[in-house]
Amino acid sequence: MAECSFCSREYSGMNGGFTVFERDGTARHFCSRKCRRNQEMKRDARKFKWAKKQGAVAKAARTPKAAK
Repeated sequence: MAECSFCSREYSGMNGGFTVFERDGTARHFCSRKCRRNQEMKRDARKFKWAKKQGAVAKAARTPKAAK
């Protein structure tokens, strides 16, 4: 099972997905065209609700802040 470089979802390499090789020889794996295009546009996966890689930035934005 490969892991998508953008959204961190696991996918079967036989059932679709893309592998892109950079000029320096590193391989980037993408589960869909949607992930590949977002990576090419240099978007941050943590800001998308559909991405599994949604980090503390997005979770903090959803929780209400305590009033001081």
